[in-house]
Amino acid sequence: MNTKCPPVIRGLTTRKTGPEASLYEGRTDFREFGKSISGIRANLVDLGIRNTIIDNYNSLEFRDDHGKLWENFIISERKKYLSYTMNFKNCYFWRTYTGAELDYVEEGSGKLSGFEIKWSARNRKAPASWLSTYKKATFKEINNMNFIDFISDISA
Repeated sequence: MNTKCPPVIRGLTTRKTGPEASLYEGRTDFREFGKSISGIRANLVDLGIRNTIIDNYNSLEFRDDHGKLWENFIISERKKYLSYTMNFKNCYFWRTYTGAELDYVEEGSGKLSGFEIKWSARNRKAPASWLSTYKKATFKEINNMNFIDFISDISA
């Protein structure tokens, strides 16, 4: 696959052309060291479509999926920003058989960065298996206090 031109980026594909795409698929197949689980995670760009599919229009305080909704929003906004700025990165999620996971991983410009996306700030640490497997990789928690920088800054 051509890794230099959206909307098809190794690991992340869109169902339509450009940032207006309706669905992003994140894959886990970026580097297999025998510990990672292969799979696909889908994020809808339009959260209204997501709410229609699951038939849930309630306010956040009455929802049990606010974590998934927040994660979907952050990933879709980050992907839109990367597309608008022509910053081409390979995008994944990461999960092991032991249950360790990261919600979002970017690979580009010789760097590997892992992100855990949570609504509330708790100063989470990177999974030990992430740090031991990818020694030069970075880790950052994205939450409701720092998300603006993440969805609008390519150096995140």
